[in-house]
Amino acid sequence: MTTPARRRLAGLLAVLATAVLALTATPTATAAADPDDLQVRLTAMSQTRLVEGAPLVMSGTVTNRGSETWTDAQAYLVIAPSPFTTRAQVRDAVRSSTAYTGVRVVELDAIAQLGDLAPGSTTSFTLRVPYGLLGVTGADGVYPTGVQVLATDPEGVRENQAVARATTFLPHLSGARARVPVSVAWPFTNPDVLGSDGTYRDPEALLAAVSPAGRLRHVLDLARTSPATSTSILDPSLLVELDDLARGRRLPGELELTDAQRQQVTSFRDDLLAFARRTSLWVVDYAEPDALALSRHTTGTALPDVVADATTRTLEDLGLSGRRVVWSRGVDTALVDDVRQDGDRPLIVPSDALEDTEWSEGAVVGYAGDDGTVPLVLQDSVLDRVPGEDSVVDLRQWLASESALASLQRSVDPDATTDAVVVLPRGWDPGSQWAAGDLGQLYDLPWVQGASLDTRLGGTVPRTTATVPSRSDADTLSVEQVRAAERLAERQRALSSVRSSDDDTLSDEQRVAVAASVRWRDDPAGGRAYVRQLEQQLDDELGEITLGTPQQVTLSGSQGQFPLTISNDTASPVTVGVELSSSRPGLTLEDVDPVTIDAGARYTLTVQVDVGDQGSSTLRASLVTPDGDPIGTPVDFNVRSSAVGSVLWVAIGLAGLFVVVALVRRFRFRRRDRREGTA
Repeated sequence: MTTPARRRLAGLLAVLATAVLALTATPTATAAADPDDLQVRLTAMSQTRLVEGAPLVMSGTVTNRGSETWTDAQAYLVIAPSPFTTRAQVRDAVRSSTAYTGVRVVELDAIAQLGDLAPGSTTSFTLRVPYGLLGVTGADGVYPTGVQVLATDPEGVRENQAVARATTFLPHLSGARARVPVSVAWPFTNPDVLGSDGTYRDPEALLAAVSPAGRLRHVLDLARTSPATSTSILDPSLLVELDDLARGRRLPGELELTDAQRQQVTSFRDDLLAFARRTSLWVVDYAEPDALALSRHTTGTALPDVVADATTRTLEDLGLSGRRVVWSRGVDTALVDDVRQDGDRPLIVPSDALEDTEWSEGAVVGYAGDDGTVPLVLQDSVLDRVPGEDSVVDLRQWLASESALASLQRSVDPDATTDAVVVLPRGWDPGSQWAAGDLGQLYDLPWVQGASLDTRLGGTVPRTTATVPSRSDADTLSVEQVRAAERLAERQRALSSVRSSDDDTLSDEQRVAVAASVRWRDDPAGGRAYVRQLEQQLDDELGEITLGTPQQVTLSGSQGQFPLTISNDTASPVTVGVELSSSRPGLTLEDVDPVTIDAGARYTLTVQVDVGDQGSSTLRASLVTPDGDPIGTPVDFNVRSSAVGSVLWVAIGLAGLFVVVALVRRFRFRRRDRREGTA
């Protein structure tokens, strides 16, 4: 018998064995293979909701990411006969780590033959199952649905356990139902960051992400097909780096973009700007500072102020306006209090960072903190546990099912404010076949109402019964990194207050914000190196604004004057003043009002001083900002008077008078002595 014939026979026997085992064994047992070897992605699904009498068609791909070949692979459609009717049921099933999809459809015509799966290969499949073979009850709710792959492993063993699978959900609602607000938040954050040498650390990764086959390009193209009610979450540093790449700035010495790459970068940047302007725009702070670490370790307002200025001013430069939000990988009560004190900024957090989350309340809720209510947007952590690679089908069916269950809840409780919200993970990739997922079908469902997150916050937001922990166990930047970023912020504040160039100020604010970026969590050594380099640069620039004083000043009287020279060796004009103090409290001094000095120029001013009866004094001169904050190192010098003071003159006069009186008395005594001697 030839090899193909043997394989066909083996496949037929496997199908028959599967049909028998499906009746006697649990068909959805845990997979025996390494879950990283074979990955299933659903690329298309004929129905967004279960349609009675209509066949269910599902398409997808199977990719072998391992190093061994799997043979005689087959794909089966699986579906649960009865639906879930609450969100709690869905989440409990997903979190239980047991296979919950349902029953395999084992009829020969409903099985896709995949053949051999070689290492690195991707094989497509399509499953078409008539409605009558689905075996569903047709009751209202959400039916777990998916694909399971069976195959012979490299050792020649073939079991009834699935070696790979992907799961989604298929809702069914009958009759008229309440409409539920549905929101998608599309993330556009920067995978790259500036390094200590002033160039980007991994611009190649960003170039790949925005190329036609790149992840960010896929997300943006898909997002542009969604309604204007969508929400975009943007890190402004992404657009800044894209502009730098297009202009050839801040690139490592070995990197030079081709004309085609520049065009791709420019096209993506322009498309992203247009999308951000037409949607509800939420903005994370520049370079995504670690909000959890800042809430724990900051000691003043300098760093938060610089970060806020960097974000706001960058948006102004880009012609964008949006709501500033905090998107944190963890949450605790300290962070909630900090966010509340900063206004009405929403806080996006993973749902499993809270305790006792009740999904019947929805994803947009209010949390009552010590200083008031903070709006929370919960990023559903359970999505990461649903089997299968990320795809548009997964997204579409999850939102369709979440909104269907919310609509069922509203039929029982008309006052319910439940929603269906998905904040997509930062690294989410819908894949190159995103268009086949047909996200638009979601918004055609009769119980779906497209809504932005801003719309949700503007409506009735239920108080959550969940609890925020007193301390988050999420990893954060070290206290040393945060304190170093604070020192940078203080230096930058001093520079910005004396500079006349806004361009230089914005650039420094952006660089300080990078020092607190979450990107340094996985590279603390790189974060320390970045801080050291920027600290040296800011110190060097502050050191180029100097104050020259005489080593010693000698006055001819109690009053006089002396010169001070301010030198500006920076590349932009500065405005500074001089603060004078004395070691003797009785000395009269007048501070010097701020003066503007051009780049590379020097300015000499004259200071009036009155030492009074003090013979000498040590003076201290300090450069100060227009707000009176000191900059640079103070300079000490001595001032003395060469004139004799009035007290000394009186003393000299009295001494002279005493001498005269003494001489007169002595002369009189001598004359009297002579008379007495003559007599």
